[in-house]
Amino acid sequence: MPKNQWSIVILLLLVTSAVFIVRRVQRNKRPAMPSLLIIGTTADYPPFSFKKSGEIQGFDIELAKTVAEKLSLEYEIRDLPFSLLLPNLQEGKVHIAAAGLSAEPSRRHQALFTKPYVTQDPLVILTLQNG
Repeated sequence: MPKNQWSIVILLLLVTSAVFIVRRVQRNKRPAMPSLLIIGTTADYPPFSFKKSGEIQGFDIELAKTVAEKLSLEYEIRDLPFSLLLPNLQEGKVHIAAAGLSAEPSRRHQALFTKPYVTQDPLVILTLQNG
């Protein structure tokens, strides 16, 4: 094969390789991290999320705040009706749903769930007194 033909073949191989490398790098890019983490919750499920003195508090809220802090992000908490949590998550209006959501089979196709951090339903403990 003449020298010019080898040069063309090598050039084509280099260009083709570069195209595949660029495509692979683009495919593996992670989405940009938001500067503000929007936390969706229902502030009516104590001790996980509830309002006290006008502020939303609770175990799920503290956990979500810790995630935001570990990621060095500001956060905003949005109080939503329970029925709107997953739709808002799917539409990108909130980034995290922190509201005692269990990974029921009907919900698993709608969102990614963490490993459960509460394995039992909350219990009520009463004392019996004479009287």
